[in-house]
Amino acid sequence: MKKSIFFIAAVLSFLFSSCFLSQGNDDGKKTISIGFTYSGKTSQPYAANAESVKKAFDGNPRYQFTEMNAAGSISEQVNQIYYFVQNKVDFIIVDPVYEHGLKYAFENCFHNNIPVILCGGSAAIEPGLENRIIFEIRPDFYRETQLAARSLEIYEQGKVDVEILVLNDFADTTSARERNRAIVEEADKNEGWKIIARRETTGDYAKAKQLMEDVYLANLGLDAVFVESENDYQAVIDVLFKYGKMPGEDVLIFAFEDNDNLRKMILSGVLNYTVIEKQDAGTEISGVIEKIHLGKSYKKISLAEASGFYSNKSIEEKIVTKEKNLISRFFESIKKD
Repeated sequence: MKKSIFFIAAVLSFLFSSCFLSQGNDDGKKTISIGFTYSGKTSQPYAANAESVKKAFDGNPRYQFTEMNAAGSISEQVNQIYYFVQNKVDFIIVDPVYEHGLKYAFENCFHNNIPVILCGGSAAIEPGLENRIIFEIRPDFYRETQLAARSLEIYEQGKVDVEILVLNDFADTTSARERNRAIVEEADKNEGWKIIARRETTGDYAKAKQLMEDVYLANLGLDAVFVESENDYQAVIDVLFKYGKMPGEDVLIFAFEDNDNLRKMILSGVLNYTVIEKQDAGTEISGVIEKIHLGKSYKKISLAEASGFYSNKSIEEKIVTKEKNLISRFFESIKKD
């Protein structure tokens, strides 16, 4: 009888412990502190993602949520990350101003065991550290460019020679590499398409204007330009107007930025394509944070997907170890009895 009572008690204890595990290390009501630094970019999907993150966390009593606008300054964003580290937040969400420049700030987060979540963009960090980024939401740069190229096919249907200029803000970024890969592949598929030049503008209007003018004067038969930012776009149309060419007609323009001004350009016909992509990062990110906080494994998706989960191996291993230990303790208690 004693053994039966003990066995029932052990089962109930196990079920209670399992329930407790699903509630995390505490009662599940612990306030989760989150620091969010966003780029301040007004283009999509950056603005949409930033707003959705704020909406998901701000005002919810479950979270102590602090947001900071980097206002387009990478140094300011680094300072904001260090501020969150010093305040020992539970999670840091970063909408990067630029892909490069955050390496040491992230290393500081990792050193202090603070999980990092990326939202709306990519960040360059040292090989081997990428598994410490637990979750990332970013646009599918490759697919965006494929769609732009399909648009170019429609505009230039039947034309034998199509000369293309590509203006990247920065050449050594995930967005530039993926977009260039897609453009090259599409050019290979379409007989007569020729990429006459790829130039790096650093997102600077004056530099973009000079590069555009140099390339245009050397290639008066230019048919299409792919640009990464509004500054690049403005430089391109100013050069075309200077030489009596009509943007969107004489030379087609495809922009990988989306804001109200560029949408107006689409409506007025002086821009042929712009990325219109809204995302809901807040819902996805809050779901991941809750699962981690409650001690649950979170789903892993292929990194090739536009919206992908990056596995934080240390967190996953702790969860699995905790589950195994709980089960082993239960069976050991039965054996001892």
